[in-house]
Amino acid sequence: MLSWAGFILVFGAQMGWQVYKSAKSRPLLETNVKEAARAKRSRALLYMSPEDVRSAQMAAGSSAQMTGAMKMIGPMLAPLAVFFGVNYLVGLLWPGTPQWQSYVSAALLSIPVSAIVMARSGTQLGGPPRVTPSAYLVSERGIIFDQMGRSLILRFPLKKAEKGREANCVEVDGLKENDLVPYRLKLCTDKVEELVKLLAPRVETH
Repeated sequence: MLSWAGFILVFGAQMGWQVYKSAKSRPLLETNVKEAARAKRSRALLYMSPEDVRSAQMAAGSSAQMTGAMKMIGPMLAPLAVFFGVNYLVGLLWPGTPQWQSYVSAALLSIPVSAIVMARSGTQLGGPPRVTPSAYLVSERGIIFDQMGRSLILRFPLKKAEKGREANCVEVDGLKENDLVPYRLKLCTDKVEELVKLLAPRVETH
C-alpha cells in the first residue's frame, strides 16, 4: 500500500508540474500562433511540403520524427527510476530500515529530480530533443512549422543553423520563448546547402 502511495505521490507531482507549466505558457503560445498566421502571408523564402520532407528522409534512410508524446517519456521515466532505485538501495545498504521510511525518502528525492529533468531534458545532448517538422516554411520573419495541430513560428534571429549530423537535415537552434514552443528543430531537406546559406544571415553573431 505504501509503495503505491509513493508512486501516486511522484506521478501526481509530475503531472501537476506539467499542468502548471502548460497553463503558464498558454498565453505566449496563443501569441506565437497568431504571429505564425501573419508570417505565412509574408514572402516565402523556402517551402518544404510534407512530400518534400518525406522524400528527403527516405533519401537519407531515416523517417524518425519527434512527437510530443516521445518528448514526455524521459521526464516521466527519470523520477520513477529514482523512486524505485532509491527504494532498492536503501533496503540493500541499510537492511532493517522500515519500508515507509524508504518509500518517503524515494518520493522526496524523486520530486526535485522530476523538476530538474523537465527543466533541462536532454542536456547531455546539448539541450531538449529536436523536433522534426513534417513540413515547414521559411519566411522573412522566421521558420513556420506545424506542431500539435497548430502552426508555430521560430522567430529570427537564430542562435545556430548548420548542416546536421544526419544526412539531408539542417539543425536549427532559436531563442527559447516558452515551454510549449519548440526552439530546437531538425529541418529535413534535399537542399541542405541552400537552406544553410539562406539561414546564415539570420543567425545572431556575438
